[in-house]
Amino acid sequence: MAMPAGDRMLRVLLNTWTLLVLPFTVANFFMPELLEHLAVPVAVLYTGLLALYVGTKEFERWYDMHRGRHPGEWFVILWTVVMIFLFGVSIAMHGKYHVHSDLVAVYVAVITLYVFTHQSKQLHQKKKALDLQQAAIEAAQRSV
Repeated sequence: MAMPAGDRMLRVLLNTWTLLVLPFTVANFFMPELLEHLAVPVAVLYTGLLALYVGTKEFERWYDMHRGRHPGEWFVILWTVVMIFLFGVSIAMHGKYHVHSDLVAVYVAVITLYVFTHQSKQLHQKKKALDLQQAAIEAAQRSV
């Protein structure tokens, strides 16, 4: 089944912004005087786009329209590597550099949305299994 154009567009937007926001986060860490004024708008925009993408995928999953598989683990891994690096540098440099709190909030949102979708996926799989069991019971009862 081909992915609808809107879904492709959202995924391309999210991937593009991810590829822009991660280097921005690192650059803002080392050069806050140049980029600090953009940290909040970038964080809000990225978090909103991520929530929109994840919410759309979850609606599709629960209405059995979700066919694609694009694991969110990669987003979590990328953000985790970047944040560990930044916090490590901050510690090593005795606080000379600071991670902007709004960009930490983006990382928390990435993890939160990943956990949410993981739980949702597990619940959906259980529901589908229960629905199949119920359908089998009803079919057996009708054949008696």
